[in-house]
Amino acid sequence: MMTESTQTPPVISSVKQNILWLASGLFSVLILSLTASLAPVVFKRLILFHAIFGAAAGMVLLWLATEIRPSWRKSLPAWGAGLCLLGAINMGWLSYRQFQKARADFAAANPRDAALQSMLEKLSVNDPEFKARYEEEERRVHPRFQDFLAHRISSLGDWKTPWPEVFWSVEIFLSGFCCAGTIWLKRVQTFKPEAAVPVH
Repeated sequence: MMTESTQTPPVISSVKQNILWLASGLFSVLILSLTASLAPVVFKRLILFHAIFGAAAGMVLLWLATEIRPSWRKSLPAWGAGLCLLGAINMGWLSYRQFQKARADFAAANPRDAALQSMLEKLSVNDPEFKARYEEEERRVHPRFQDFLAHRISSLGDWKTPWPEVFWSVEIFLSGFCCAGTIWLKRVQTFKPEAAVPVH
């Protein structure tokens, strides 16, 4: 008499599930931030774009939670918000690098600007007024991150440091809040108890 031997799939420990979800979530959010940074400028609406990014990150992390089923349940929105914050910061940095490259390309395509900058550099050695103009021109061609943040909200007015940084920080935390909110609202459906498999 032959008996059928049933093989059960290997059980992944909860620690491994959590680490796998974190690694997969971080990778997915960084890819999402890269994609978002490449969006046309017309779509990058202040505040709204970060809110949409946060909600999208929340949906992606929810899907991963459904597939991997980490042991975190109540704290999942907080973990998701942390991953989303990293993604939103990365999106800002990548957008800055694109802005920086666009400015450099524009300056390279206009030799007259390079000649003017060279002249201002020579005149700025002993003249404070020309030094200020040279530094302004230098930051226009080679903008710093603070200049990029100020440029983002230039349509709202001429805001000086630290207000562009504060505005961007609010957007970053808004994306994390939207991500956590999306996960929290859908958490019950995501972690429905699995139906018991009947034993014959």
